[in-house]
Amino acid sequence: MIALVTGAASSGKSAYAEDLAMSLAPRRFYLATMCPEGAAAQERIARHRALRAGKGFTTVEVCGGFGPALELPESGVALVEDLGNLVATRLFRPDGTVNNAEDAAAGALADLRSVCAHFGHVVAVGNEVGADGLGNGELTDLYVRVLGHVACAFAARCDTVVEVVCGVPNVVKCGEREGGVVSWTC
Repeated sequence: MIALVTGAASSGKSAYAEDLAMSLAPRRFYLATMCPEGAAAQERIARHRALRAGKGFTTVEVCGGFGPALELPESGVALVEDLGNLVATRLFRPDGTVNNAEDAAAGALADLRSVCAHFGHVVAVGNEVGADGLGNGELTDLYVRVLGHVACAFAARCDTVVEVVCGVPNVVKCGEREGGVVSWTC
């Protein structure tokens, strides 16, 4: 199964994605896309680690690229947390300059394709941003557009897409791929 779980900040999307991943395979890999830079990032990472403690995930830091994840055993489930950080690291360089938006989107989608090709199951956490529209500054608007493009392209490839709102999962697209055929079982 390839799934996208999306929702606003603090909507419960990560908890839902973890539960979904846990239901798919006993071997679980948490692919952390956030670069651990700064106190706020460190606090967020610590909170996420505490929330998934005891759930059987092996954490792999992939903010520098997905290469380490592709060296893991192919069986199991990969939980990609999250698309927002994946896009940010592809779009913005550490020195604050900006990469080409099309290249950033293509790179993020290539990362996702490689993970999907490698693992038996993939659950990716998305981010609902930009609902208030554009007009938040040139770089923020660029980020929102690239993230939206990546999320839409990935969702089109997914068997299942779930939006979590206030802790309540809303199935947007549901199916399970078996032998190249999607069977609708939700």
